[in-house]
Amino acid sequence: MEIQTCRKKGYYQIGFINPTVVNCKNLQSNPAETFKNLYKYLSVQHYKSTIAFPYNFGDHWILINIYPDKGLAIVMDSLRRDANQYKDMTDMLDK
Repeated sequence: MEIQTCRKKGYYQIGFINPTVVNCKNLQSNPAETFKNLYKYLSVQHYKSTIAFPYNFGDHWILINIYPDKGLAIVMDSLRRDANQYKDMTDMLDK
């Protein structure tokens, strides 16, 4: 829904990563395919100023804001959980 809202309002500088394609379950069952999909999303949207990446691990969602031009990813976690719980995804982003 946020993608549609951004398109309607003309916010074309924001990209999105589909959480149904890149998520904890897919990462554990097929890491190579998940890496390929994540790379595809990042390479197609490399010109965007921000890429929003909602990530679900277990029963909790976090938002990872990726800034491609700065090589920076900021994790927004409302519960401030331990970063080791989503370390598998941050390691994949580091690659």
